[in-house]
Amino acid sequence: MKSKNIFLLANIAVLTSIFLTMSTIDMTNKNYNAFAQSQNATTSKIVIFANMTNNGSPGMMSGSNATGNATFTLMGDGKAMSYKISGTGIQGNISQVDISSSTGGRYTTLALLHYAPTQDLITKHTGTATGNLTTDDFMGPLKGKQMRDFVKMIQDGNVYIRVQTVTLPLFGEIGGKLQLK
Repeated sequence: MKSKNIFLLANIAVLTSIFLTMSTIDMTNKNYNAFAQSQNATTSKIVIFANMTNNGSPGMMSGSNATGNATFTLMGDGKAMSYKISGTGIQGNISQVDISSSTGGRYTTLALLHYAPTQDLITKHTGTATGNLTTDDFMGPLKGKQMRDFVKMIQDGNVYIRVQTVTLPLFGEIGGKLQLK
């Protein structure tokens, strides 16, 4: 009788162990899927915005009457942002559109957007430029980093977009601080 009880208890222990292991695996998968879905829902809603003027970046006082804005939207995979840059009345030919950080009046380029597909912005000085910013575009202190690192720098308040022209190459003709919308 004792051996039957020991055998029965051993089987119960094995079955309990198997059941607990299966429950844990199932729970982990459910938790992971819920987390992944919440992450996708969260990251797809991140929108970054900048109003651009002739004094929109530190040190910038271009004297231009141009204005513009930029909108960046984090895509669902969290590795890229779509952007749309609009400008009106830009005086010179655009030489570069960049995203920079500024500390102590010194700019550090984080990404260049000059080769964006455009609709008149570069050729007629009024219009839009659209494209995608990916982590492969990062340079300087962001090189090799993730999109969340870029968003963190924006949250810290020292990231700017600048539209530089041939006539105003140093600080740019218009620019603005990137902010979470």
